[in-house]
Formats: sequence, C-alpha cells, structure tokens
Amino acid sequence: MDWLLATPQLYSAFSSLGCLEGDTYVVNPNALAILEEINYKLTYEDQTLRTFRRAIGFGQNVRSDLIPLLENAKDDA
Repeated sequence: MDWLLATPQLYSAFSSLGCLEGDTYVVNPNALAILEEINYKLTYEDQTLRTFRRAIGFGQNVRSDLIPLLENAKDDA
C-alpha cells in the first residue's frame, strides 16, 4: 500500500487547498476549482480498484485538509 501514499497527484491536489499558518488555516482562493478537480477524479476513477479513494483514506486527507478547509472557508460557494 506504499504506492498509494507515494502518488504526487494526490498530495498536490490536497496540499493546494490551503495551508496552516500559525493557528490559522489560510484557504487558497482557487480552492473551489481544486475541489472540482478532486470530484472529477473521484467520479472517473477505476470502479473496481478505487485507488484514488483508498489513497485519500490512507493519507488521512479528510482530517488534515478537508475538515480545516470547511471550518475556515468564508465563501458560500
């Protein structure tokens, strides 16, 4: 399962959503487009292996990137 964690596309997609600066999570102004790209990858991934979903789970990207994004996003979109 190490190959799942080594996918640079996964890290670049989630790391470009925003970053933690001190105690504040700064949301990337382009986060909506990045989320749409992630949604596209989830929609069109291999339906048997589900490698992108597994990589998200093993990389704990929901906890480390998506939850802080949702907590700190100010825009309704």
